[in-house]
Amino acid sequence: MFIYCVGSDINNLLSNYAEALESGDEGSVQGIEHRLGLDLDEEEQRGRSIIETVLVRAHDHIFAVIFWFIILGVVGALLCTLTVRMKDTYADIHGAFADAVRNLYKVLIWPTARLQAVGFALAGSLVDALDGWRKVSGHSFDCSEDIIRAGGLRAIQYQEPDSEDESGRQAEYLAQIQETQTLINRSLIVWLTILGLMTISGTLS
Repeated sequence: MFIYCVGSDINNLLSNYAEALESGDEGSVQGIEHRLGLDLDEEEQRGRSIIETVLVRAHDHIFAVIFWFIILGVVGALLCTLTVRMKDTYADIHGAFADAVRNLYKVLIWPTARLQAVGFALAGSLVDALDGWRKVSGHSFDCSEDIIRAGGLRAIQYQEPDSEDESGRQAEYLAQIQETQTLINRSLIVWLTILGLMTISGTLS
């Protein structure tokens, strides 16, 4: 059940995406972007949008699931997963039930988004990640995804590709995708290390 809740392998998805970019397989690139819920027409929008989407997706399908599994067991992991999937299903629907799903999602990710930002800070550029988090404004339950995006982008010190030629921009974009993949993996190691230390000390026993 826990494996089901985690869902698709973000790490493998990013690796396939990088390989498709390198080989120029536009069909595979668009297919992976479609799986991520993106439909991009302008090349210059691709980099930032993909990275932000991957950061939020990694949070929703890995880190939030781990957190609620620890707090409420399998029920918590399943609640988190079903809420995320229902939120995506009802993304373009307006109504009482759809609003309730979105509100539940905001409540569930309030603690995990902030813990995720801390993980990004510890796994990447600490000062930049915390500065990005601090600059996020808005109601606390409405800005959780913005905290994930800002913390992750600043943790890898993201900058828009500025090369003059197409191959240079492609190389910069690939480097950013690889940095994002590394950040997610390092954050997961940080989380698991802290959880292991808490278990050994008896905090989670």
